[in-house]
Amino acid sequence: MYSSYSSYYSRDQSLGQRSLGKAQIQCSLLKSRTRWGTIGQATPPSPHKAGLLYFQMNFIQPDTYSLRHVTVSMEFCTPTDPGCGPFVQKHAPERMFGQAQERNNAKGKELSPEIDVGGIVGVKLGGVHSSSEYTSEERWSFTGHRQAVNQQDYTQVLWKLEDPQAQGRSTERPITTAAVLLLEGDPAPKPFVVKVNIDGKLKSKLHKWRIFDIRSRTIQSTEITPGTSASDISNFVDGLAAAIEEENLLHATTGKTQYDHPRVYTEC
Repeated sequence: MYSSYSSYYSRDQSLGQRSLGKAQIQCSLLKSRTRWGTIGQATPPSPHKAGLLYFQMNFIQPDTYSLRHVTVSMEFCTPTDPGCGPFVQKHAPERMFGQAQERNNAKGKELSPEIDVGGIVGVKLGGVHSSSEYTSEERWSFTGHRQAVNQQDYTQVLWKLEDPQAQGRSTERPITTAAVLLLEGDPAPKPFVVKVNIDGKLKSKLHKWRIFDIRSRTIQSTEITPGTSASDISNFVDGLAAAIEEENLLHATTGKTQYDHPRVYTEC
């Protein structure tokens, strides 16, 4: 069963939430910032009806549970035909990384002499111990990429959070994402559905930092009725990567002082 709302109200809308152990992932559509209109040149077959949708993801986790990996899938489809839907023309960010964190590592081996008949000395494991230490750098990452459903058009975006040490630094503030959708329908664009699916890996301090896999499942399907504006939103689409970068840097520099600053990379 779908939840639904009209585009004529500016209140932000929840797209669903899921608990992974004691941690929780929340997804919402920033409807107050959503823009409907057209993009492209004024000559046929353009301009094309389009929507610029902003999303926010919150990753909530207590001290004893940390998220190591999370995948949030957003599939855009029609209410009557799940196999087709609005085409994802653009999304942001494509790659975003946190500041490098140093990790101390140690490796060692044990050797013991072994005297064979005839005085020949060999070596076997289990005796003399030697060890070495080295430092490696690790950082959290947040990536997004389009995916074709049923090997057809790009109607899905996968957002992936990776935090190798599960320290939670990537999840201390919300992450903002966005997608540009090309819409069908004449004269008014057709309604469509956003289907959100979440899976991940959780690290538990209560279980000696054991890692738990949380299987993927759909948490909510939300029907959206696009606005009918014919305004040109090309400028907003063209500046999307920079706007998303600024938004996430803003989240990183407010609130707690231990927030690290993400670096945003957009593929050409």
